[in-house]
Amino acid sequence: MEYPNISGAWLSKTGKLVYIITQLEDKFVWRVVHEKGVTETGIGWFKDPHNVEAQWNFHGGKLGKGIKTCTGEIAKDMKQILWKDGDHFMKRIPNR
Repeated sequence: MEYPNISGAWLSKTGKLVYIITQLEDKFVWRVVHEKGVTETGIGWFKDPHNVEAQWNFHGGKLGKGIKTCTGEIAKDMKQILWKDGDHFMKRIPNR
């Protein structure tokens, strides 16, 4: 199965955080540094070419919040990931 390439920089819905996503086949990781310097890391996988699931730590930049899990849909134009928790990522730099 072929999966879209989501590697690159993505902005949070507020536009204040930059998530760096690195993808390998049907899996991906992200890293973001919150305003107070807390690093959040996430891992995810494609459920199919248009839907993803991810788990991450340090939700909201606060230590000790635990692991969160959410599913999301990749927009057809590949410019957004719409997460079921109400957040979304907006593509910042096109894939090269």
